[in-house]
Amino acid sequence: MTSSGASARPRDATFFLAPAWLRPLLNLLPLLLVGLALFDGLGWGPHRALGGAIAVPILALIMLSQRTPLRHHRGKVAQLLGLYGLQVTLAAGGEAIGAGPIKALHAANAGLMLRAASNLARTASSLLSARP
Repeated sequence: MTSSGASARPRDATFFLAPAWLRPLLNLLPLLLVGLALFDGLGWGPHRALGGAIAVPILALIMLSQRTPLRHHRGKVAQLLGLYGLQVTLAAGGEAIGAGPIKALHAANAGLMLRAASNLARTASSLLSARP
């Protein structure tokens, strides 16, 4: 097998594509929950819970990108992991010190995470067309 991705087995591709496509969708749902918290009194609990749950597909992507045919996706997965770590840091740090600008960066970073997750999903979709 080569690291070009062209030799990714169908099972490898499917297991990688599922969390790769789930990740952008999970990035949009917290935005909806923010709107509900601000405008409908839902509270921040669901937003926080989903924010923690977003780590699951990221961890799955990290593990799966270690497989030889999927290694060329590791850079994009690492970028997503870094942005997620920054997201958690901005949320927790902004809350701990009561800094509005840091909390605002949390919202801006959500856009960067959506872009990175969408980019990974689009790139990973090439696994479908690269099947032998």
